[in-house]
Amino acid sequence: MREMIAQFAMASMAIAFLWHFSLIAKHGKMWIAEPNLVILYSEIALMVGLLTFAVISIIKLIRSK
Repeated sequence: MREMIAQFAMASMAIAFLWHFSLIAKHGKMWIAEPNLVILYSEIALMVGLLTFAVISIIKLIRSK
C-alpha cells in the first residue's frame, strides 16, 4: 500500500510541475521565470520521464496484486 501511495504522489507532483513548466514555456514566465530554454525543456523532459516511471510502476503494482 505504501508503494502505491508513493507512486501516486510522484505522479501527481510530476503532473503539477509539468503544468507549471508548460505554462512557462507557453507564456515565457509565470510566477517564476526560466530564462534558459535548455534548462526549461530539460525540466519538462525530466517530469515526463518521472510521470512515465510512476505510471508504469503503478501498473506493475496493480498487476502484481
